Amino acid sequence: MASIVDLENGTRVLVSIIGPSTALYGVAAYSTVVAVQPPSGPWSVVASENGFAVYVDRQSITDGYPDLVYQNQRGVNQPFVVWRWNGSEYVFLAEN
Repeated sequence: MASIVDLENGTRVLVSIIGPSTALYGVAAYSTVVAVQPPSGPWSVVASENGFAVYVDRQSITDGYPDLVYQNQRGVNQPFVVWRWNGSEYVFLAEN
């Protein structure tokens, strides 16, 4: 499954869920991959994690890149974590 988010600034974000395969992705059985395409550039993978749901926050943009809100899908009541673009990569910002 894959979804593309088109931002107002022309940046495109692709979120793809790959699986199921416990042999490749462990107990989670799937991997979530996030790729970003700036308005005049190529696609690049910016995140790849096993067993996470990802929300693209269109309201919080840094240098053209939206914040990514992750939630671990293993366990109960897992916190949401926010990752923000620092100019060269996504870095952990906060836990909600």
